[in-house]
Amino acid sequence: MAVSNLTVPGRTLVMGIVNVTEDSFSDGGRWINVDDAIAHARHLVASGADMIDVGGESTRPGAVRVAAEEEEHRVVPVIKALHEEGIKTSVDTMRASVATAAAEAGVDMINDVSGGAADPEMYHTMAATGLPVCLMHWRTVQFGSAAGVADHGGDVVRDVHESLAKLADNALQAGVSHDNIVVDPGLGFAKSPQDNWALLKALPEFLQGEFPLLVGASRKRFLAAIREDRGAESSPLLADPATAAVTAISAQMGAWGVRVHEVDVSRDAVDVAAAWNAGAAYTGGEHASGSYANGADGGTVVSTSLGRLKPMADRIELTGLECFGYHGVFEEEKKTGQPFIVDVTCWLDTAGIEDDLSRTVNYAELADVAANIVEGPSRDLIETVAAEVAETAMQRFEILHAIEVTIHKPKAPIPRTFADVAVVARRSRKRMAG
Repeated sequence: MAVSNLTVPGRTLVMGIVNVTEDSFSDGGRWINVDDAIAHARHLVASGADMIDVGGESTRPGAVRVAAEEEEHRVVPVIKALHEEGIKTSVDTMRASVATAAAEAGVDMINDVSGGAADPEMYHTMAATGLPVCLMHWRTVQFGSAAGVADHGGDVVRDVHESLAKLADNALQAGVSHDNIVVDPGLGFAKSPQDNWALLKALPEFLQGEFPLLVGASRKRFLAAIREDRGAESSPLLADPATAAVTAISAQMGAWGVRVHEVDVSRDAVDVAAAWNAGAAYTGGEHASGSYANGADGGTVVSTSLGRLKPMADRIELTGLECFGYHGVFEEEKKTGQPFIVDVTCWLDTAGIEDDLSRTVNYAELADVAANIVEGPSRDLIETVAAEVAETAMQRFEILHAIEVTIHKPKAPIPRTFADVAVVARRSRKRMAG
């Protein structure tokens, strides 16, 4: 399974939090009973969550680590029950043994707040499971408690960039697939309020990176302090509206996912961002053309904490390309064929600033590249087709530094009513060269 299998076409994924703990900072003890945790997860899904993040160990300031056996005892029954109900889950753990047990129970993603650094076996376990993974930034000498503020060398944005790159390289060297990696800047983990705001301001930079981005700001103290600053009552639970504001902005910019406690209001925020980005293409809940991916709108100039004005990459979108192909695992699909819809998003240098044709791509040629492959030789998996389109386009158009290809299969042989089936392939110049 790749991250693309978890990606929600057209909008940011909403990850609902279920803490099966006694001491989490905002809801500790509420879901420590397995049945209560499962019921809460169902409620979050009914409220609009796409995935449930199940954790059995608190990382709040001052928290004491629980034994591995206890952590496993807390999370595995919940994950197993949700998996049997068809609910996607991630396991929030820093332990390889717990990740392995969760994988056996049917978990869909490993979410490690240490970025894989807390357990020397974690990267190999991630690779062995073949699951998507989230690597979070947390600069600390003692994983387990988020207390204290780390020294980020005076530039938290640069430090987080460089640290996440190292964590990703460690995972890749251990055998984790590039397409299985999501990164998280680690808001609130050994970071001052100023650090957290600097990272949020720099989200456009992170969104230009080669890995999808998860944003986890839910109920963090720096958001609760917004109310304190104006003399209003403040608590983690009262930070949900501020969380929704961060969710909306992150989603509008193109974050892959947001991790939240209160799903209902954040799902509204995500849907507003999707409608906002789609503009006139928004169709009230159906899949809209013009779906977005990592990256903000091209040509925008963003002032960052790196102390300079950085022109962001232009983004070209080709959406709704209709093709007819013979791909699928069933003989009938290979014999009679079916329609496919292709969306292509390309990132390149800011051609619009200089009105330079040599710094862009020919839209018709891009469409031909995609159509020729989709309408070409039969493949069992549309994942293979999407990857071939992405790699061929990167080779054909040297100006591109990243591409995302989404292939929709609207007539997939599924004996139920459904809106869409799609796969997403991402490629970047840096990784193809490496």
